[in-house]
Amino acid sequence: MRGSKTESFTISLSFSEPRWVSMVALYFNCYDEANVTRHFDIYATDLESKKDLLVASIRGNRQLFRLVKFPPVKTPMLRIELVNSIRRLRTITEIELYGPLTCKEGKIGFADAEGQNTWMGDFSRVDKRRKLLAAEFAPPVVKARAAAEGETWAVPAAQIMVSEGACYITRTLGYSETCSLDDLAKPRSVNKGTHLAVNPYVALYGGLLLKCSTFGKLVCCDAESGREIWSAQLGDRLFGGPVAIAEDVFIASDTGKLFKLDLANGSVMMEVPLSAGVFGSLATDGRFLFMITADGFLQCYDSTSGGKVWAVPVAADTDSTPAVDGGIVYSADQKGTARACAAGDGKTVWSAELGQEFTRCPVVIPSHVIFGCRDGKLAALNRPNGQLPGSFRIRSDSFRHVRGEGADAGRGDRFQCVIT
Repeated sequence: MRGSKTESFTISLSFSEPRWVSMVALYFNCYDEANVTRHFDIYATDLESKKDLLVASIRGNRQLFRLVKFPPVKTPMLRIELVNSIRRLRTITEIELYGPLTCKEGKIGFADAEGQNTWMGDFSRVDKRRKLLAAEFAPPVVKARAAAEGETWAVPAAQIMVSEGACYITRTLGYSETCSLDDLAKPRSVNKGTHLAVNPYVALYGGLLLKCSTFGKLVCCDAESGREIWSAQLGDRLFGGPVAIAEDVFIASDTGKLFKLDLANGSVMMEVPLSAGVFGSLATDGRFLFMITADGFLQCYDSTSGGKVWAVPVAADTDSTPAVDGGIVYSADQKGTARACAAGDGKTVWSAELGQEFTRCPVVIPSHVIFGCRDGKLAALNRPNGQLPGSFRIRSDSFRHVRGEGADAGRGDRFQCVIT
């Protein structure tokens, strides 16, 4: 092993002779579940070039046991690099290496590289007893409903948007539903689109719902009827949400591109290359666009020209979303560093350590900036200086969303929040 307090930490695994490997099993400390290793890369040494090749990259791990599978590679050594790993997150306790079938080139079964994996050996290690499926998982898992029942059984899949007495619900399998707040049990409209899977972040703008498909498609729907108006394929996956300025829609993709689309028909009017992919959402003050790229930068772009205005270094592999208010951009990164930067030039106004990873969007109220951290810590920092007057821990593994509003703007010492 090698590494330091602030650098990536590396674990090397070597063989007495080159072996075929297609899967790595990692066990983490079950007595320290809160500090399971979040991000790590797996490299295999190429036999010919003697260089390390990246075979797998894991981000945001929360599992105590993680099974990582990749195309079979013949290698004398594997290297596991813990990315941005501070000391308390180095909780790997056991590593097992698996190969496809017999793991020997030319042996029976090797042609089926995607077949059953065994522990670096042959089928003698495979339990031959027939495995029975638990009754609760027996087909059909989801029972068909008759259309006459008039019920939408698809569960909510994204943020529920509320505006002017109406509630807009995005469900799985492409369903959109509109209800009145005074009668949520009776939908005003139900519509099914082609976007079968969406991420949790929806934008409501000008009577339209902008949704991001997990298959890289931006979908625009009429909010009232749920009818799909247009869609645009923009990447492999869209992890964050879009923003709108006037008649333009902006979104950043996982492939490292910033898109500007026509709100009316979804046509792409501008495409700007970014330094890396974006795994959070965009924020805007009506002129500038703010985002965090995976290579570790909080960046600002001009919405009209598409030119970069400034960039501030943050922790790599951060997937959170910045917030902007009153000419200040508020953000926090994967290492738990919160910061406030001037929207115009990116100069740091203040920074503070939260002590936990942050992956969502801060809530800005008149007196405080509120951060719901990954492991249940809720921190409210003073807006002017970033000082932490107090924080507390919620009995929850993580925060998905935090919503807040000022309770006493004059005194600035109280706030209300809803945590989900």
